[in-house]
Amino acid sequence: MSDLHLHTVFSDGNFPPAQIVEFAIESGLSEIGFCDHFHTTKTHSLHPDSLAGYLDILDDLAERHRSSITIRKAVEIDLRSVFLNGTSIPRDSDLERLDYVLFEYSSEKPLNGVPLKHTLELRASIPKPTGLAHTDLLDCFPKHTHEELIAMLQSAGIFIECNDSYCRPGETVPYYQHLASYADMIRATGLAISCGSDMHDNLNELGAERANIWIRVNGLQGNLLKLGLQ
Repeated sequence: MSDLHLHTVFSDGNFPPAQIVEFAIESGLSEIGFCDHFHTTKTHSLHPDSLAGYLDILDDLAERHRSSITIRKAVEIDLRSVFLNGTSIPRDSDLERLDYVLFEYSSEKPLNGVPLKHTLELRASIPKPTGLAHTDLLDCFPKHTHEELIAMLQSAGIFIECNDSYCRPGETVPYYQHLASYADMIRATGLAISCGSDMHDNLNELGAERANIWIRVNGLQGNLLKLGLQ
């Protein structure tokens, strides 16, 4: 199983990367991705000057555990901080070391996030696979038909995250499960998808099990995000 959305003590998580890696190996995961918050005003996060050291730690873990698990390096970028507060994105030398980037708060609903137009503009400047973290696609972009939206994301090279931690008010079904009726379209367009637990403080959440199962049930294994070899 793959889980590409994990937080550590370097942002607002409770566990150091090494402890998470050990638990992931014991749990039989094949691939994990550390995705701490980067330079945001909403929570404790990685400062630009500390990112290189963070990546050094993850590189060391990846090398030491290469035979047991694949470890990916990423950051989660708050689009509201970038566009409204003027915070930065990683410098080019650090971006080059990342495996992917997650954007949070892309939405065209009032006061809910940054419009898709600006999301696409920023994505075009990032030379790494880029996805939308825990985004309710069928609710956040009312200016576009769902068919149009899926095609736009695929064309822009933006993947979507099947995140087990976020549901609509009053529901227990994660956002991505509302996309089941669009599985054929997602498969046909080749829109890439990833699995994420958004684990912060409970190691038992590791694995994004529901997301991994949902992808298999809907025949979307071929759409799973493909990242380079370590």
